[in-house]
Amino acid sequence: MTYKLKNGYTLTDEEIKRTSEILESGTWEGTLTDVKIRNLATQSNKQANTLVYRDKRVYTPTASPADWRALLADPEKHWRAGYSAMATARSWDGNAPGFPREVRDALNGAHVPALDDLELLLAIPEHKTPLPGGRRPSQTDVFVLARNDKGLVAIAVEGKVDESFGPTLGQKLVAASPGVLERVAFLKEKLQLPETVSSTIRYQLMHRTVSALLIADEFHASTAVMLVHSFSQTDNHFNDYCSFLELFGKAGKVNEVTSVGAFGGTELFLGWVRGDEQYLSE
Repeated sequence: MTYKLKNGYTLTDEEIKRTSEILESGTWEGTLTDVKIRNLATQSNKQANTLVYRDKRVYTPTASPADWRALLADPEKHWRAGYSAMATARSWDGNAPGFPREVRDALNGAHVPALDDLELLLAIPEHKTPLPGGRRPSQTDVFVLARNDKGLVAIAVEGKVDESFGPTLGQKLVAASPGVLERVAFLKEKLQLPETVSSTIRYQLMHRTVSALLIADEFHASTAVMLVHSFSQTDNHFNDYCSFLELFGKAGKVNEVTSVGAFGGTELFLGWVRGDEQYLSE
């Protein structure tokens, strides 16, 4: 079958399949306009090299933590004992239903009605949130939707052990493409940050936090949480998290969830929770 595009080009089924494979591999560079390819749609944008992802919205339940492996960007590299992907999966998809104990304790310990005695409704590993600019969505280790009698809460969980938070904002902006500049401007706007932000702030913390806000908006949740679930027993890279909180005039503490204000009508909380070391073993 063939498809006639706006510009007169004729697209074949074979080309659609090949292009879809390239897009999903994350190696594509270029511009597509108003094309829908199976479960992944792209749309035109003022900036070139901008791709808006929309993943298929059909999810299947896991039978065990091992089912999380296939969802990783690089299963062979990332799925290892002692690393965050496996530790996070074991902690959240273990035998006990609901939240990991330490996460529940931190949420209740905030003494905020919106976070008290939350019921976990669903948890989706490796959840992708489209963001303007760039080529890839923000991929959250675990997206959690929870509720209590005060309403819905969207939680974006970033699992860590000894892994860093990746490049700083300054490193990200070196020779930045128009797409990266667009995305950074969007993140600053959503987080109500000034034009000038310290170059040492970790870029990942910015886009993961914005993902929590966007997910909350999508599910009409009045509360959003960006939670670092670190299985490092020495709290590696906690200083980067604290620097991020300082942007909002707050101080970070281990096993504590802190309100940093309202953003577009959504109350935002940031937290760092130390995970159980049992999930680090072979």
